[in-house]
Amino acid sequence: MDVWLRNIGLMTVLTAVLVLIKRKYDRVYLLQGCSYENSLVYAAAGKFAGGAEAGEVREMLINSFEFDPKEAELILARALPHRMEPDGGYGAFIKEVNQLLGENIYRS
Repeated sequence: MDVWLRNIGLMTVLTAVLVLIKRKYDRVYLLQGCSYENSLVYAAAGKFAGGAEAGEVREMLINSFEFDPKEAELILARALPHRMEPDGGYGAFIKEVNQLLGENIYRS
C-alpha cells in the first residue's frame, strides 16, 4: 500500500512539473512571436483617445514589453495629429502601433 501511494505521489509531482515546463515554453513562444494582443496597448489607446497627457500614454507603452522609448515617441508623434477625430484618435493610434510592429495584430 505504501509503494502504491508513493507512486501516485511521484506521478502527481511529475505531472505538475511537466505542466509548469509546458506553460513556461508557451510563454516564451508567445513572447518571441509577439503575435498576440497586449492589453496595455489597448489601455494606452483608450487613454490617448480620452485626452490623457502624452507622458502618461508613453509610460504605458514603455511598460509594455513590445516598445522601447523611441518607438513609443514615434507612435505618439504619428497619432497626435489625429486626436481631434470623432474617435479621439483611437483608430489612428492602433493603426500606428500595427504599422510599427509590421503586422495587423491590434484591431480598432
